[in-house]
Amino acid sequence: MGGGLNSSTRTKRHEKDKMRKAFSHIIGMTLGLLALLPPFCNDVPNFYFTNTITSNWNMSLGVLVNSFHWVFAVIFIGLLCIHLCFLNIHKIVKIFAIYLYFTCYFSKAPYISFNAMLLIVPAIYLYALIKNFGDKKILINWIVSIFWFEVAVCGLQFMGKDVLINFNRPQQIFLGTVMQHMRMGSLFAILSPFLFIRSRFYIIPLTIVAFLVYSSSFALALFAGAFVFFLLSDTPKNIKKYALISLVVLALGHSFYNITSFRVAFTCGRIPVWGKIFMTGLGATYHGSIAVWGDIQAGLTRSFIGHGLNLFPVLYPALIGDANPFAQCHNDWLQLFWEVGWFGLVLPIIYCIDSIYKLYKKHEIVWIAGIVIIGVNMFFAFPVFMPPQTPLLVLTFFALCEQTIGEKNGSNIINNLQ
Repeated sequence: MGGGLNSSTRTKRHEKDKMRKAFSHIIGMTLGLLALLPPFCNDVPNFYFTNTITSNWNMSLGVLVNSFHWVFAVIFIGLLCIHLCFLNIHKIVKIFAIYLYFTCYFSKAPYISFNAMLLIVPAIYLYALIKNFGDKKILINWIVSIFWFEVAVCGLQFMGKDVLINFNRPQQIFLGTVMQHMRMGSLFAILSPFLFIRSRFYIIPLTIVAFLVYSSSFALALFAGAFVFFLLSDTPKNIKKYALISLVVLALGHSFYNITSFRVAFTCGRIPVWGKIFMTGLGATYHGSIAVWGDIQAGLTRSFIGHGLNLFPVLYPALIGDANPFAQCHNDWLQLFWEVGWFGLVLPIIYCIDSIYKLYKKHEIVWIAGIVIIGVNMFFAFPVFMPPQTPLLVLTFFALCEQTIGEKNGSNIINNLQ
């Protein structure tokens, strides 16, 4: 009886501590909101269009930027960035979030960058919640469910029975629930690490999907991750040898199967475009195919902090004189450099290297393979810049990585998922 009472007392005390913490966070947040309250102004500026040369419409457009509510929201997001320093997450994540916020002040279009931060900071707080309180088994099972639902939808589309999204069009616009096959490939690529954690045998359906989806960026990421897993794992040497050879054969087979994709990528696709993107990141502009340099020193200085968060889709076309270029770099690492500079690129790389090192020390090879899959897909596609489908999945994976690093028996917990 005494033990029962003690247990009950501990439970009540634990619940009371949780309530005190939640109450303290609410009070602290309220104090912060009031302390940082900007000058109140009810007037929202408007642009008026009345009988102009090009139109006889009479209309006014409200400008929310720099209005009271927008400024207040941006200020509060800055406070949340600073408060990340006191959360139990990786130091690099804290530094990166604060860095992103303050680079917005140096952005070539600050309002666009600040708008991006209004979404990025809540996502980082979600990452912190998952890292500290997320149930690994439940989250992975949900993500496995996403995979099988997408496979089912793709199967219906391949049979010409999609009356929900494609409306039985003879030429499909959507693959799965995502527009365009390469984007769908990125979704499958970001789902792959979770599937490997659930069971190593998911390499079989994932390989089949890689051929059906016809996405080189997905296939390369998948085979690279599987190759690293077998290379570093304790698989018996004879099995490891055949597994690695099989992966190389599959990768080469997919390359020949999807050779058109490679031809486009190397001729008029992403590969030659990357050169222009990198040069504009260093401060060049383009007239036709000729790079023009202005103030080289100013351009190189700009490359350390980037042009501005979320500016690539709107600023890059002006820098190269093309009204309809790629909307994304098709290389997240390159786009990070272009938007937030060398420092903004180096921080995520250091974070990935540190995570791989810590996971290797714990012999959590499957998680390392997951990082490789995400990293390779980021090199050939844009999962980080493809909201809403993939960015939060990437954050979830790395949050669970941190959770695994902090566990004394991480492998045993993962094995319970099987």
